[in-house]
This record gives sequence, C-alpha cells and structure tokens, in this order.
Amino acid sequence: MKSEGAKQGQDTLHPVANVDLSQGLLFETYVGKPTGKIDGVAITVVVTNCEKESRFFNYPIFRTSIPIVGTNDSFQMLNAIHPIVFPAKLEYGEQFSISYKLNPANIEIFSSLLEKDSNATIKAIVATTLYEIFK
Repeated sequence: MKSEGAKQGQDTLHPVANVDLSQGLLFETYVGKPTGKIDGVAITVVVTNCEKESRFFNYPIFRTSIPIVGTNDSFQMLNAIHPIVFPAKLEYGEQFSISYKLNPANIEIFSSLLEKDSNATIKAIVATTLYEIFK
C-alpha cells in the first residue's frame, strides 16, 4: 500500500512518505541456518521518508475495511519481531521496517473478517509527530 499523503511540487505531485504493507512466511532457524520448516506468518510495514527534511514517525496502526468488533476497525500490533524505538527519525530516503508475527488469535480474527466479506482488506497507517498521516 502506498501513502495517500502527498505534497504539491513545482510541476509534479510527489509523496512525502511511502507506507508499504506486506505479508510473508517466517522460517525456523537452528544455529543461524534455516531448517526449511515454516515457523509462522508475519506482516511487515516499511516506511520511507520521501521529503528532504527529516521526519519523526510513530508506530503503525492498522485499519480494516470492515469493523472487527462493533464499530472498531483499527488496532495496533504489539509483538514486533525486532522492536523499534518510536518515534523513529528518518532522513531523506531512509526507511524503517517493522515486522509482526501473527499469533493464532490474529489469524482467527483476520479469517473471520474474510468470512464476513471476501474482499476485506487491512492497511497500515503511520503518522509523524506533527500529525501528518500516511496510508
């Protein structure tokens, strides 16, 4: 997913930041070498600062296209595989990447959303300390 936050340049529109959300498999390792066994599933958020000025980014929030419970459609993941100290300062062109291992409860919740709507989606939202919001 790319950011919706953009800034008007002289002749072109360019993003202030990019936010990408992806999923992947985690593989088990033994003494630093992969064993070939799948250890789980993770979602990863990569944020890139596209502005010449540095920005301080807060932790990602996730939003579903349909409510999870009642009217609540947003949540925060707390189980980062390699935690980052937020706010994260990014200079021009720098990135941070944070991955979260999905536990069985996460997978059950996401599956229930797909049962309600087979086109349900999840997007990552990241804000700066100045409340600039990127999706």
